[in-house]
Amino acid sequence: MLKIKYFLIGVVALHFVACKRPGQEIIYPPTLHIDTADYKQIQNKFPRVSLFKIDDHLGGLTPNYPIAIANQMLIDFHGKPLSKDTDWVTGGFIPQALKIAVKIDGKYILINNRKELEKIYAPISTTQEALAYAVLYTRSFPAFKDFFDKTKYEYVKDKPEISYSIKEGGHYKVHLFSYVTFGCDHPFYSEIYQVNTDGTVTLLSRVRSFIDPKKRSLCVD
Repeated sequence: MLKIKYFLIGVVALHFVACKRPGQEIIYPPTLHIDTADYKQIQNKFPRVSLFKIDDHLGGLTPNYPIAIANQMLIDFHGKPLSKDTDWVTGGFIPQALKIAVKIDGKYILINNRKELEKIYAPISTTQEALAYAVLYTRSFPAFKDFFDKTKYEYVKDKPEISYSIKEGGHYKVHLFSYVTFGCDHPFYSEIYQVNTDGTVTLLSRVRSFIDPKKRSLCVD
């Protein structure tokens, strides 16, 4: 009887999390990070790769492998191509391919594009997983109350809602943000994505939302 009681409590708690509406902060499981002591091993395997800790709200991924962000130069210093089949390219004067380093069964791989991402993580089955997956798929980021408390931003209109992930019908609606790093204008955009259970993602809306006034005159190449 006691086991049934705790099972029902767990079901109710999961239902409560899944039904939270925009504006209500959900507790997302912490990311399982690749140990920084292993970065050198990964860099030896993949040429011209830099590694960084990834966002800390991605523990809802299934399977929940250790992961890290990887930046790989598109060409080496002799003009030889290094990166292949990438969907994510960033940079100004020296563009780089964004990748995802993943540890699977004790071995490290680089996820190069969205098809490879879908193959590893689809289907998507929870709101927490939908948010984590959307972050990897779009390279946008989640922002919660602590993010907005740290800096006095200038808002285009009203202060945006914090990030959320809700289930609607047979898909998920996820709210993330993006930031324009390069150039002389560095706005943050508020973005709404539809995440389907098969791992495909569609941008529903993207609106200029706010800026950091301290970076108003900063130009980045």
